[in-house]
Amino acid sequence: PGRNINVILAGGRGDFFNETVQDVEGEGKSYRQDYPLFPFSVLVKVFSCYRTDGADLVREWIDDRKARGASYKYTTSAKEMKEFNDFDVDYFMGLFAIEDMEYQLEQTAEMDDPTLAEMTETALNILNTKPNGFVAFIEEGLVDHGHHGNKVTGDLLPVFHHFMLA
Repeated sequence: PGRNINVILAGGRGDFFNETVQDVEGEGKSYRQDYPLFPFSVLVKVFSCYRTDGADLVREWIDDRKARGASYKYTTSAKEMKEFNDFDVDYFMGLFAIEDMEYQLEQTAEMDDPTLAEMTETALNILNTKPNGFVAFIEEGLVDHGHHGNKVTGDLLPVFHHFMLA
């Protein structure tokens, strides 16, 4: 069902690759060994979301676009996303973090992660070129986590920023 989604901008890159793949930002780190979801290795083996089927879903996504003759862009860099201006592209996927992206207030330049507002702007620029209209689902993924961690400022800043842009 997700084969025809035109724009995907998110964290969670680890869910797209096999557990042994070296992450593009990890300086030799592999997904399961260096970025466990839980503190106990037994739970990681049982409950982690990293792929154990050998699939590389990013490669499959790229190969599918090539087979269709569609234009596409895949990136892991906010800088590259911000410099991108071929908004008439058929498909765009940006996966900016191995797991959850950091709260906007905790992001650093070295992380090279876009803000929710920057991702929204890119998505709308691309989707506005589609002749049949579009549906956009835009969510600040850490809203729930922010409240649990008593980080309301980091949690709500992107939401307020988004509404100020609207």
